[in-house]
Amino acid sequence: MELFINKDTQLCISLSGRPGYFGTRFHNFLYRELGLNFIYKAFSTRNLAAAIAGVRALGIRGCALSMPFKRPLQKERYFPRHGAAAFFG
Repeated sequence: MELFINKDTQLCISLSGRPGYFGTRFHNFLYRELGLNFIYKAFSTRNLAAAIAGVRALGIRGCALSMPFKRPLQKERYFPRHGAAAFFG
């Protein structure tokens, strides 16, 4: 199935210290095979709080985190009221 990005396409991302191509290719392949109108993109950031605010503000469908970004979230530093589960759940 062809991938056509349009206004209804859902964005899923990952935040990583060193983003690679494997996860991006894997996710986008599966989205195409399953006929899902999703696209996946890996990012890196130097400002985790701003990146999380951007995920929330833009309504990004999903956000995976890898090191070094997992550690601050494990301490729930960015989710003081409801915890990380409320953000990702």
